[in-house]
Amino acid sequence: SNLSTQFASADAMIPRMPLPVRPFLVLLACANVLATLGDEPQGGDAVPDQVAAASDVLSQLSIAMVTEVVDAQTVDIRASARAEKVLLRLGNTARIPQGSLSDADYQTKLEAGKAALTKTAQKQMIWWKAAPVQPPAGEDNMTVADVWSIEGQHLPSLMRKLGHVAPHQEYEDELARDILSVAAAEQKKEQYKQLDEVLKASRKAASDEEAAGAKAAPQEPVGATSSKAVAVVALLVIFGVFAAFLKKVLQFVEEGKKKASERKSKAKKA
Repeated sequence: SNLSTQFASADAMIPRMPLPVRPFLVLLACANVLATLGDEPQGGDAVPDQVAAASDVLSQLSIAMVTEVVDAQTVDIRASARAEKVLLRLGNTARIPQGSLSDADYQTKLEAGKAALTKTAQKQMIWWKAAPVQPPAGEDNMTVADVWSIEGQHLPSLMRKLGHVAPHQEYEDELARDILSVAAAEQKKEQYKQLDEVLKASRKAASDEEAAGAKAAPQEPVGATSSKAVAVVALLVIFGVFAAFLKKVLQFVEEGKKKASERKSKAKKA
């Protein structure tokens, strides 16, 4: 299949390394390819196309393990401690200036930068690509490069964002950005943000429409409301008067019955 063809090509992207190591690196490359796929690919060709795009990115990169972090800008990727150093310096970066900091504070700041890069890259697999501009040959076996975590986070951009290195424009490269699964996650985050904005706008429009409808609904005049209140009070007064009158009538009838009964009693005794 096209997908298996793309995965098989991952082996060609991996530099020649000892046989026990190479299968592991191939799996890492495949994992990064898969990480760029959408949750719900649209159309039958979507998966092969996205894998092909990731494969094209990976074909431009080399892979290595960071043996040591030298400072906030530099990593050593030599294969063993006894081998000669192979240094990668993060491209488009410069050491942060000391400025008004004391020597002690400046050293603390430099150590914080090294610690941040160590946390991200020490003993980790990385992708790297040599920059189009390089220092003079033989300078500490140093290569200026764009470097990424195995997930695709662009380390020069990360270190600049954290303030551990200064920006220093040396070259331009289309890949000098987050790639692979990190780029896919950022794209998805942006899509969710746009969806949330659309939903908020929709809810606001519905709320505004409801408020406008409430204002447009007919309302009874104040005079009409007052007239209704007066009528209700008048009815209550009339009912009260009628109830009092009825009570008097019933009392009068009851008293008449009582007097008639008394007269009959007197007549029988007589």
